[in-house]
Amino acid sequence: DEPALYVVQSGTLLGFRAAAGEPHPGEHVRTFTVGHTFGDLGLLYNAPRPLTVVAQTDSLLWWIGRQSSDHVVKESFSILRDRRETFLTSVPILSTLTLEERFTIAESMYTRIYDKGERIITKGDAGKEFFMLEEGNAVASIDGKTVKEYGPNEYFGELALIRRQARSADVFATSEKARVAI
Repeated sequence: DEPALYVVQSGTLLGFRAAAGEPHPGEHVRTFTVGHTFGDLGLLYNAPRPLTVVAQTDSLLWWIGRQSSDHVVKESFSILRDRRETFLTSVPILSTLTLEERFTIAESMYTRIYDKGERIITKGDAGKEFFMLEEGNAVASIDGKTVKEYGPNEYFGELALIRRQARSADVFATSEKARVAI
């Protein structure tokens, strides 16, 4: 049960987090698909794994143990955190955060790439995430009618998250590739 960094080559896995007193495996908080990684925090901080990860479909994973990954993961994570922190300063709603606050957010963010026409947000879904467009474009629509267009460094999904309510619009990627920080 050595800590390791896992890389998803194929399949879909679900990440669950259980609060104290909550039944195992807890609340679904993350979905891992091709190219996603997990286990890095356990390696970096020699800490218990924060998630229970369960395969939803047949999956193929690669893993790197602690001895092989210490240097590579720490350096990569540092570069990624710095890149994310720099990006966060370009998002208007987050520009007034302190460096420490931006690092905290940067460490918990992840990036997903959406293809043109792919749905990013579904109207009616629970608002559990906040989205920031790193690259590309997206559009919000209600009943097929465009209500807002988004470009790099713009954000969406914050109202449903803050108000703890269902999503009020669908959001789709409109560029060939849209890189979204979540």
